[in-house]
Amino acid sequence: VSKVIEVSGRFYRDPVLIELNNLLSNLGGNEVEIDCSQNVFGDWSAHPEWWDRWKERSPVISKIYSEQIYPSIIRTLAEYDIEIGPGFVAVDLFGGDGELAESLSIYSNNQGEIHVIDQNTLALEKAKDRDGRVIVHAPVDLIEARDILDGVEKPDLVTAVGGLCVQVLKREESLNVARKVFEGLKEGGHFIVTGFSYVLLNAQDFRSLGFEVLQMSIPANTYENAYPKQLYVLRKPVSE
Repeated sequence: VSKVIEVSGRFYRDPVLIELNNLLSNLGGNEVEIDCSQNVFGDWSAHPEWWDRWKERSPVISKIYSEQIYPSIIRTLAEYDIEIGPGFVAVDLFGGDGELAESLSIYSNNQGEIHVIDQNTLALEKAKDRDGRVIVHAPVDLIEARDILDGVEKPDLVTAVGGLCVQVLKREESLNVARKVFEGLKEGGHFIVTGFSYVLLNAQDFRSLGFEVLQMSIPANTYENAYPKQLYVLRKPVSE
């Protein structure tokens, strides 16, 4: 039975929540979901022209991405035996300055083909300086573009880290992006969705698009000062 936590505000450390955290820590990431799909934080999004500057504006959050969220994604790939080898194609949507893409390239020993797609020109210019087999695309409007994968033919892996989240997109925009990813992803391919702020979609949303939901969270992080809390690992089924 899936346990769903509806997030309605800030977590506080009290004896009840400590006990609850102990319980959740013993459950799997496919059993616990932090559901923010109702978005109690309000339906607004940040201006895309700010996206290249968020690290300068929020150094603490930037550090959390570098030291907690990105490493969690790499560990998740290993846990699910997702090997990025020769011929493997990965796309980092909302890839910004390419920090995650560089980590994915290192994880693949520079054998995989890692694409960075974003709509912010200044962030993408920074991505061009990254090491490894990082391919930086021209800016793409991730909300309006018909082909948000920018011509990448059936990738094996797509990541959307910090993109389908509160303060970045609106819920319907997030749903449209996820739908386009499903359409473009290779059968058997994976889609990983997470971020610092809360994801605007839930497991049922992803299932309604056709994804298999393998994981929804890192339960031990739920009531801890650790990230990410939500980590959706999705798979596009293989046709019989």
